[in-house]
Amino acid sequence: MADLNIDASRTALLSMDLQIAIVSIYTKNEPDFITRVGHVLEEARKNSLRVMHVQTGFRPGLPEVDSRNQLFGAIKN
Repeated sequence: MADLNIDASRTALLSMDLQIAIVSIYTKNEPDFITRVGHVLEEARKNSLRVMHVQTGFRPGLPEVDSRNQLFGAIKN
């Protein structure tokens, strides 16, 4: 990992929305995307960074989703 002057005690790597339904939409032309993500996660852990995985989820009926949200609004409708 490059020396980025990161304070590992105050830094976290967020791994966000790496569900198949989301990743497949945005990485069609990047077949090595998951491999690269794996390398980033590995390096973060080697350097004692906190890793947090975030997964999008909604309650039945998707009340949290605004109709103006292009991706999730279309799913809600």
